[in-house]
Amino acid sequence: MESRKEERNESFILTEDVKVRQEKKLRIEQKATVSSETQPSVTATLTLQFPLPPKVMSVGELDTQFKIAEHNPTPIKLSFPQKPIVTVNSLDTTFSISEISVPIQKLHFQPPPTVMISSLDISFKVDEEKVKLPKLFFPPKVTVSVSSLDVSLSSKLTTFERNDKELLESKKKDVRLDVDFLNNFFSLTSSIIDVTNGTILIVYDENKPGIEDSLKYIATEIALFHGYETNPITISSVSDLTRIELKDVGTRSGIFVLKKDLCNSIQEIENILFDSLNGISGYKYSIIIMPKCLYNTLSPKILFKPKRIVIEKLTREEISTLAYLASGFQLDWKGYDALDRTRQMFEDLLSSARRWLRRNYISLDIPNLGNETDLHRNLKAFILKHLIENEKIDGKSIYVESYIGNLKPDIYVIDRNLAIDAKTSIGHLPSDELLDVQKYAGFAKSIWAVMRPIAVLLDLDGIIGRLKDSDRQGIDMEVLIPVKDKLVTLEEFINEGKKYMAELLQGGRRAKP
Repeated sequence: MESRKEERNESFILTEDVKVRQEKKLRIEQKATVSSETQPSVTATLTLQFPLPPKVMSVGELDTQFKIAEHNPTPIKLSFPQKPIVTVNSLDTTFSISEISVPIQKLHFQPPPTVMISSLDISFKVDEEKVKLPKLFFPPKVTVSVSSLDVSLSSKLTTFERNDKELLESKKKDVRLDVDFLNNFFSLTSSIIDVTNGTILIVYDENKPGIEDSLKYIATEIALFHGYETNPITISSVSDLTRIELKDVGTRSGIFVLKKDLCNSIQEIENILFDSLNGISGYKYSIIIMPKCLYNTLSPKILFKPKRIVIEKLTREEISTLAYLASGFQLDWKGYDALDRTRQMFEDLLSSARRWLRRNYISLDIPNLGNETDLHRNLKAFILKHLIENEKIDGKSIYVESYIGNLKPDIYVIDRNLAIDAKTSIGHLPSDELLDVQKYAGFAKSIWAVMRPIAVLLDLDGIIGRLKDSDRQGIDMEVLIPVKDKLVTLEEFINEGKKYMAELLQGGRRAKP
């Protein structure tokens, strides 16, 4: 028992000796520390770089270990397709923007398409064979980053609607024209232009030599509006009965002109005319132009009245002014028959433009694949001549009979985003043709409807109404008329006629008698 107690005491003493030794060691180390503090020391400043600010998880002292690389790392240059967006407060890095050009595949269009908008979202495929085609022309709004495109499209162009803001910002036009100087003419035409069947009777003053010829021209043009293209039949004497049955007057379609000479033979033809005029209440479209001397004799005996009866009150100055306008500012003739002299003169004006086009720009002389009349094709030629010579538009910027989306204007001018249609007014009222061209407002900034002078004069009220309606819709549409060697606006056309008549009334213009 005593031996075990001694062992435990020895163990206790041993532990105490270890403690003493540790205290001695600590005192020695403290002396060494004091000694080292008296020695001079070298302090080195070290700058640390971190890819991101370090996160310190405690507020006390930071005791960490690290090692310094033997050499400075080489900065890596970064390349971005565009400037990166930095989301931290500080970023110490080096980068550069690549300026390497992206190779562009040259493509081809067949035929060259018309691009009218700033962006084009379309699918296409590249043909293996390359075909050289004309350079593309874009309207001013389109920004193209390459000089040319060579593309073969496998899909159609998309037509884009003009936005509401653009429509509202289009220039407003106040369509106001002083047409009082032609009041007698408009009173005559406005009462018969809307008749599509039945008989129209126009009564003229036989004391106005040649006025029936001007009325014949007016009647022929109005009949064209309704699709009746016919040669008027003139009956001037009893001997004319050998080539035409007078009973046909009023009972079949056509235009019949009874000359004042028949007044001298009224007793011989009265019964025939009486029977004929009793049949004029049918549905067949016809126009009878009759002198007042015959009408006064026959009208009390006519049982059935024609659909419309109009008594003309035209003056010689009005007829001469109308002829000046209808000829395209060419005919200066003072006479009641002046209007009948204008047709060939105006058609010659258009034919001359067609010859000019074929000599100089035959590539633009493109026919409509439908049933196109010579009048329509010549009218297109006059428009093209005006655009090139007067508007100074490059022929390469003009497209004729080309589809723009699913629409095909007669002429489209890319540089101006301008759609143009030539209107002959055959089978349609001119005002209805204006309603048709409004469809181009879906892609074109401006619309021109080019019309014959006589068509504009005959349906002037309707044309002005359509222009006002287009203006209310924000559609920039104008009516232009061929005259001499240029196109003029409707306002210029009417003002020129007003000026011409004023000179006639004042005796300042010497029209041919």
